[in-house]
Amino acid sequence: MVYAVVLPIAWVLVHCLFRFKVTGKEYLPQNGKFIICPNHVSALDPVFVVVARGRGEKLIVMGKEEVFANKFLEWFFKQLGAFAVRRGSGNAEVVDKAIQDVESGKGMLLFPEGTRTLTGEIGKIKSGAFVIAAKANVDIIPCRISYSTGKMKLFCKVIVAFGPPLSVKDMGLAEQYSISALREAKSTLKDKILELPEAGGEWK
Repeated sequence: MVYAVVLPIAWVLVHCLFRFKVTGKEYLPQNGKFIICPNHVSALDPVFVVVARGRGEKLIVMGKEEVFANKFLEWFFKQLGAFAVRRGSGNAEVVDKAIQDVESGKGMLLFPEGTRTLTGEIGKIKSGAFVIAAKANVDIIPCRISYSTGKMKLFCKVIVAFGPPLSVKDMGLAEQYSISALREAKSTLKDKILELPEAGGEWK
């Protein structure tokens, strides 16, 4: 219920406060069982991705524990599909729950860098998205979020670009995979994100 109310409000605010554009939406499956993996520059990145995707079952979103600062925020973000991940710990139960949710048909939003980058460049890609994708046997969808001003500012151009899905089979992660295969998959994802359109220049 909360999600159904918040999404249209977020859509209006995003389109009023930013010059917002979405490309590649056709690459998003109609059903669940996918993981959207964007770069991470701004605290509002999750909002932009959810608004860009539009209607559909709410995404499950991995968020840093610090985001759930109090009981109200914890309740609010959980209503929107987010769940907390503790830094520096195994999070085995959290990962297992994420795998079960994606296997059951839910879409997931996971920032593979694990945190925002101050420079706007894509940082080190972590393994979490690939572990979940491999065990749940779902595609990873590259996504690029970019701002015409480099960082998020009111009324700047914002583009959310989705790319063709990457299957775990094509990335060599379908069964027991090697460290080298995982390393190659990380490199592939980074390259695919960088190939997607940026917010520089004009658009129609």
